[in-house]
Amino acid sequence: MLFNPALTDLTSLAFEFLSERPSLFEFFNRLRENQVVPEPKNSAAWRAQLAELAASSNDGAYCATWSLANSLTYQVRGRPHPDGALAFLFEDISAEISVTQKFQSKLDRFEAIIHNLDQALAIFDATGRITLSNSAYYALWSNGHDPHHAGSIIEASRHWQSSCQPTPVWGDLRDYVTTDEAREKWSATVRLNSGDLLHCVVTPLPDIATMLCFQLVPTRQQ
Repeated sequence: MLFNPALTDLTSLAFEFLSERPSLFEFFNRLRENQVVPEPKNSAAWRAQLAELAASSNDGAYCATWSLANSLTYQVRGRPHPDGALAFLFEDISAEISVTQKFQSKLDRFEAIIHNLDQALAIFDATGRITLSNSAYYALWSNGHDPHHAGSIIEASRHWQSSCQPTPVWGDLRDYVTTDEAREKWSATVRLNSGDLLHCVVTPLPDIATMLCFQLVPTRQQ
């Protein structure tokens, strides 16, 4: 019944075809021919997909992301319109998806680097909740305990404290992680119950987060 010029740009549907007021099924079949719809497995699946699309749109519930063969990504929304009509909104979100994928790729690389570090690392947010830890952290603190399930600096530091000889470091660390005052990087060395020395480096991060790095001191330096 009605369309705007942007629809012809996004779908490559001819103005003449649209001006003839095709039916819903004719419209989406032409989109399929133009490869503007993700290719269904077979004709039966395509008919079922169209029926579901129409039903969901009539309820205002249709919202789908179409990844197309030409590497474009469209977001399609269907919603009811007055007098029993259906309205569809097509939006090209390819740029947004590309940025998201690149960002996710960087996060994946960052996580891989973190997990391959020799230093045991944990990051806490401003509320004192642990948000990230690596494999070396798990190996260091996993004696009879799952360090990844220690959700707060209180829980985690109690476990560290039980594995070390008495030291005021853990109390200082708890205060540091949850304070929003001016913070500087600092370090300390504690002794594990095994007798080994453990060097701890505390680094402030943006948004009042804190990064803790733990590394065993080589025997020759003890």
